[in-house]
Amino acid sequence: ACEFKAYVARLLAAAAIGNKYIDTQKPWKLDKASTEYQNVIGNALYLVIGLGIAIVPLIPETASKLQRMIGVSISTWEEDLTSQIASMVTQARVEGVAPLFKKLEL
Repeated sequence: ACEFKAYVARLLAAAAIGNKYIDTQKPWKLDKASTEYQNVIGNALYLVIGLGIAIVPLIPETASKLQRMIGVSISTWEEDLTSQIASMVTQARVEGVAPLFKKLEL
């Protein structure tokens, strides 16, 4: 149980880093033809794909939805996960994006 909580905490921390990165970089304000825009989107995709791989054991249905939205398939984890993710970033085609979870109103 303790390892599960730590795993989830790491996932949430990585997602928070990604959210902060996007908020800071503001890709919606960048010229889509610019190198800066391409780098920001590439970095964001790298994180999203990494998180998509990491959530497979926890919430496989959500991982599948995410894979469909970004146009990649994560059927196996390779020994060199960094290269695997980098390859997926170049193959990604983002389409049909929708929230993966409903927002909880507290």
